This record gives sequence, C-alpha cells and structure tokens, in this order.
Amino acid sequence: MKKMMVPLFFLSFLTQLTYASSSSFLDFFQALEDMKRQSPKTLPADLELDYTKVKELESMAQFLPSFSLSAYRPSELRSADKSDVVSFYLNSSINLFKFGADLYQYKAARREKELGTTKRHLVDLEIESESFEALTDYVFQEQSLKILDDSLKIKEDYYQTAKKRAAKALVTDQEVTKIFIDLSNLKAQREDTYLLYLKAQGKVFSLLSSRELKLEWPFYKYFSDLDLKKIEQRNYDWQQSLEYSFTNYQTQVEEAKLTKSKLSFLPTVDLSFSTGYDQVKNSLFKDYDTRAVLSVTIPLFENLKDYSAYKGQVYTYYQSFSNQKQKERDLKELIHEKKLGFLSSVRSAKLRAELLLMARKLYQTSLNFFNQGRISVDTLQRDQERLLESEYSSQKAWAAAHQSYKDFCHLLGFDIKSCEKSLY
Repeated sequence: MKKMMVPLFFLSFLTQLTYASSSSFLDFFQALEDMKRQSPKTLPADLELDYTKVKELESMAQFLPSFSLSAYRPSELRSADKSDVVSFYLNSSINLFKFGADLYQYKAARREKELGTTKRHLVDLEIESESFEALTDYVFQEQSLKILDDSLKIKEDYYQTAKKRAAKALVTDQEVTKIFIDLSNLKAQREDTYLLYLKAQGKVFSLLSSRELKLEWPFYKYFSDLDLKKIEQRNYDWQQSLEYSFTNYQTQVEEAKLTKSKLSFLPTVDLSFSTGYDQVKNSLFKDYDTRAVLSVTIPLFENLKDYSAYKGQVYTYYQSFSNQKQKERDLKELIHEKKLGFLSSVRSAKLRAELLLMARKLYQTSLNFFNQGRISVDTLQRDQERLLESEYSSQKAWAAAHQSYKDFCHLLGFDIKSCEKSLY
C-alpha cells in the first residue's frame, strides 16, 4: 500500500504542476483586459472626468450664499481716542436673480459632465481597439509562422524522399534540384514571417504585464455559428453610437453657454450681509454693526467684452451644431457600411475554411501518389503551394473578420464582450 502511495503522490504533484503552469498563461480576453489596465491613457481620462464632476458641483454651489470671516487692524488711529482699533466681521452674499444665467451655467456644467462620461467611454474603446489590433496581428503572425514551419517539415520530408528516389534513378536530379530551390525559398519566407512575428510579439509584450500567452482566434466558434441573415435584416440605430452622443453633448454644452452669454447683458440682483464689531485696544467697549445691502447691477458698457464673448460663443455653438449634423450623415452610412463589411468578412472566413479542408485533402492524396511514384514533383509542388496559400488565406480571413467585428461593435458603442449579445 505504501509503495502505491508514492507514485500516486508524484502523479498528483505533476498534475497540479501542469495545471498551475497552464493556468499561468493568458488567453486572448485575459490579455486584452490586462492591456486595458496597463494603458497610460486611463489615468488622464479619469482625472478629466473627475474635473467635470467638480465643475458641476461648483455650478450647483453658486445658488448657495458665500461666507467669509474678516479680522483686521487698520493702520490709522481714531481721532477721538488716538488708539488702535481691531475689527471682526462675518460677511455673506448671495445672488437673488440673474434672469436664468446661473441656471444655464449649471445646465452647461451638467452637460459637460455627461460629455466627459461619454469621452471616458470613447477612451476605453480606443484603448480596447489598439489592444485588440495588437493581439489580432500577433495571432495572425503566430499562425502564419506555424503554417510555414509545418510546410517546411513536409517539404524537407519529400526532399529527402526525392533524393532517395533519385539515387534509385526513379526521378531526375533536376526534380531534386527544384525541390531544393523551393525548400530554400520557403526557408527565406519563414525568416521574413518570423521578423513580422517578432515585431507583433514585441508590440504585445510592451502593452502587457505578462509574457505567458496562449492565444487563438477568440470568436472562431462564434463566427462559425453566427446567423448572418438576422444581422443583415436588422437596422441598427446610429443614435446609440458614442460618437453621435459625444457630438450631441458638445452641441448641448455650447447651446447652454450661448444662452448664458445672452443673459449676461441683463441686470443682476444681489444681497450682501455683514455683522461684527469694532473694538478699541485696551477697552471693553465693542461697537457692533450689522448691515444688509440689496443691490441691482445693470451693465451699461464694459468695453464690449461681454459682446465679444457672446459673438465668440455664437460661432462655437454653430460650429458644434454643424459638426453634429455632419456626424449624423456620416454615421447613417458608416454603420451600414461597417455592417456589410463585417458580414462579408465572416462569409469569406467561412468559405476559406471550407476551401482549406479541400486543399488539405487534395494535398494528402497527392503526397501519397508522389510517395508511390505516380505523380511528378511539379504536380506535388502545385498542390503544396495551393495548400500553403489556402492556409495563409484562411488565417488572413479570420483576422479580417475579427477586425471588422471590432470596428462594427465600437461604432455601435459596444465593447468587445457586450457586443456579442447585442448584435441580434
């Protein structure tokens, strides 16, 4: 019994070690989330959003009275007693009426916060887009490198087979030379692809906190099972796009600022209040004083500063309004274009996957015939080139499908994960 426990212990240990080793690798979505966390764009975006929230609080606080406490000692002396005077006063002021200028200032600040929230989401999508593209390129280059490695092994095998057959005078030396040249060209192509792979890998590693990756196409099964007709028949609302929300909030902010600028030409009514006392030094007597002042301020002429600010705000508003209308036109066509592009890329990926299976079967049959001496090297070479092209085209199609999916989802205002449940 004891002898059996030792192997079982080591078997359990090795199983746990293997599981721990495999679990330390990041899959596609884990790597994507890690990249988003590591992005240096996150902190400035958060701080900018916090600033808009503070500005909203500031605009709300303008409806409250302000308070100050003053304590001072004038340098001049009272004529009566020639003594120093010390004063303590509590001061307060509040605006009673601005014809709505303060209300529109608050509306502008509130819209700016909503604008900041939308911009924060756009930054998240921008970060996700950059990370997704880097990971997609990495998967594509890694798969391309594997394709070439497998092709090199196959080419090396039948090169050795051809040399053996040439020794038996079953094929000519010229055919062996052809295989050798093709093999050398394939090795050179592999080196070029390896450089692209290293470049893609370096970009991914620069955005990650870990270098342990195990990546594959994340939406391969999802695209394979996707009902394209439902997506084709659905009309997607361009107004849900974050890009539209951003320009819409910009226009609302500038509109509120424009209204506030108009109302700044009207009078304002303010109430100020102060209470306190003056006390002569070395005296117990305190001269208390309480004042309340209701003031009406009518702007008559301020060197055209208010008028100049108003005209500038008019231009800013209509510029923002024009940008919003242009964005509406662009989005109506762009969403339709991105939808068709996504559908087309998925159909292409599915078709190329089917063609790849056919090319593999065809090549395997040709390889068997070559080993039996029933076909020439040229025929086998054409079938292998067809297989290599089919492998590469299939991977390229899956990469294009993933990229078009990301572009379509982001345009609709969804991140990668939530989009999967929102397309239907």
